[in-house]
Amino acid sequence: PEALDAVHYAPPASIEQTLGFLAEVYNYVVVDCAPGLTDATIASIAQSDQVAIVLTAELPAVRNTVRYLEHLNKLGYGSNNLRIILNRHSKKGPLPDDKVEKALQRPISHRIPNNYAEVIRAINAGTPISADDKSEFAQAIDRWAKELKSGSDKAKAAAPEASRGGVLLSRVTWPESRS
Repeated sequence: PEALDAVHYAPPASIEQTLGFLAEVYNYVVVDCAPGLTDATIASIAQSDQVAIVLTAELPAVRNTVRYLEHLNKLGYGSNNLRIILNRHSKKGPLPDDKVEKALQRPISHRIPNNYAEVIRAINAGTPISADDKSEFAQAIDRWAKELKSGSDKAKAAAPEASRGGVLLSRVTWPESRS
């Protein structure tokens, strides 16, 4: 794109069409959306077999996720394909897991451990964190990836012509500049 924010100006129908095409060409399509429910995000959700809502265990992020889930419910997106991913997880975190689950009225599907040093080292080196790594972070990402693959394979097997092959990742953060 000519500008980094060009996707913000793409009509929702174009996003749906593009994701539909990608799902026909590739076995898996993963979309990492910015925080919030924009027209682009909703268009991406419409093309997704699975939706992962990624949040941290901070009160503002949990409150935003509750609102996010309420809005998705009003739009007709049920909980069968929604997953809650707790990012930067720590047992000593600001909110215990049970309080997060109670507020969201749903279980946490995956907990991605807070390993800032490992992640920033990989980013700065320009190298991916391998599934072969034995760190908690790598193992958590590997488990999540296997679940995504399994869920998408099940959707395709159940209704091959209806499966869109997409996975949407949506981050809920606070303040919005954090990810």
